[in-house]
Amino acid sequence: MAPVQLKPRNNYRLVGRKIPRRDLPGKTTGATQYSMDARPAGLVYAAVSRAPVEGATVEAINERGARSVKGVIDVLARPESVAIAATSYPAALKARDRLDITWHEVEGMSRFDSDEAMQRHVSAARDLSRNGFPWDVQGHISSLADKSSRVHSAEYRTDYVYHAQMEPLNAVVSVTDGGKKAEVWAGTQAPANTVDAVARTLDISPDDISLNRSLLGGGFGRRTVPSMDFVVDAAWLSKELERPVKVVWTREDDLRSGHLKPMTAHYLRAGIDARGNISAWQHRVASDESIKLLDRPSYEAFGKVPVTSMLGSSHRGADQGAGAAYDLPDRLVEHIGMDTGVRLYPVRGVGATPNNFAIESFMDELAARLGVDPVVFRLRLLHNSARGRRIIETVAGMADWERERTGRALGVSYTHYVGTIAAAIAEISHDRKREKIIIHNVWIAADVGLAIQPDNVKAQLEGGIVHGLGYCLSERITIKNGLIQQRNFHDYAVPRMADAPHVRVELLSGDGEPTGVGETGSILAPAAVANAFAALTGKRLRHIPFTPGRVREALNS
Repeated sequence: MAPVQLKPRNNYRLVGRKIPRRDLPGKTTGATQYSMDARPAGLVYAAVSRAPVEGATVEAINERGARSVKGVIDVLARPESVAIAATSYPAALKARDRLDITWHEVEGMSRFDSDEAMQRHVSAARDLSRNGFPWDVQGHISSLADKSSRVHSAEYRTDYVYHAQMEPLNAVVSVTDGGKKAEVWAGTQAPANTVDAVARTLDISPDDISLNRSLLGGGFGRRTVPSMDFVVDAAWLSKELERPVKVVWTREDDLRSGHLKPMTAHYLRAGIDARGNISAWQHRVASDESIKLLDRPSYEAFGKVPVTSMLGSSHRGADQGAGAAYDLPDRLVEHIGMDTGVRLYPVRGVGATPNNFAIESFMDELAARLGVDPVVFRLRLLHNSARGRRIIETVAGMADWERERTGRALGVSYTHYVGTIAAAIAEISHDRKREKIIIHNVWIAADVGLAIQPDNVKAQLEGGIVHGLGYCLSERITIKNGLIQQRNFHDYAVPRMADAPHVRVELLSGDGEPTGVGETGSILAPAAVANAFAALTGKRLRHIPFTPGRVREALNS
């Protein structure tokens, strides 16, 4: 087939222009339909209790109190879940609260403690005798100390986080023709996964399933999980009850059965030569691979390599050349695999968020050791990339980097990710009385190639920054005895409107193809804040999120 000749970009009428979004009127007026709005004839409602620990099964159920609730149709159970079907959702929830379920313990996981697991991750990252998977290798670092006048090292950590999508997980399924056909209403990021999961549950062909897709109120990867747990709940129940079933997970359900972004521990070493250049670089990342346990087909398709864990850690371009990466000719970036058994799946930013936090924080530490301005230090390392230097220079100009500030400080962060080159600068202060880091302003410069819809690109970057601020300031999952401790947004805090800074975005036009921006802002935010805090206080935050207790500990160190 002959290649298609595209018209010159200056003749585009829609691409690259400000075009009104067709979805906004319906979202504004409430006319837009979501899967929760589906109400096929004969619909019943269900609330489901799922195994609190991955792999646990039902040992015993006392359902007497549940069946006494008015409106309850039935109590149904299978090894991994127990469900209440009722004529209304409130009745289903009320009855579920009266269930008494005993779950079998899962060896190892029923005693799992996330604090203890973090210590194991840290030890693994530090243990240089333990070889990791060589993700990005160039030159030799074996003689790091020999060819360096100084060797610096640092450690960083990140906790488990949860997808925290706003719309509750929900689905409607109607199984008909004696269990041979099904119609599904679901907001899903992965239609093929959804259909396949329903087909497996009902033991029918995917060709016999009709999927009605709807808009979804946030996903960030949660509505991609291959098990499609919230959808198969409805499919199983509809088959058993022979009528349409709507399943809605509460926020507590979603957190309790959350698929988490892995915790990580990082150990970095860099050799500095007599001229003040980085002569060797080592970055060890200890973490689970988030798709290894619950998305085995994808893990095997990627060659059983830690692809989601190590995104954003390479210092090479997509073409294996320098691209927009820092010039680190002798380097070893490696993954130390951990197998905790925790229920995991990629969350927005995947491994790139913790990896960038560690890399960009360490870059600022090295610049401080050398007495070099952080922006100047990065420009030196990007001497092979005109595009990278342009981004750094642009964002520094936007933030008026060299201007002195009273009671506030700036921090910079840079990334080259899925083809996009971007940098952010955060302006922060610290309210000691409230023990709160306040983010006043964030500036972003990004080269996304051809911006299909510039306003949408900017919105993605702005939203990503706010999401990333949640990662670095408050979002944290802890696990004790195998159970997630957080229950709702009162103890899993996401950024509120009052927390949002003023975000300014500048898109730099490029001749390249369109690149990705959905995760870029969230990747940049943590290191920019950490670096600004170090500039403000002289103290380094090494463990995200930066909780008041961790900030207090750093200030008192």
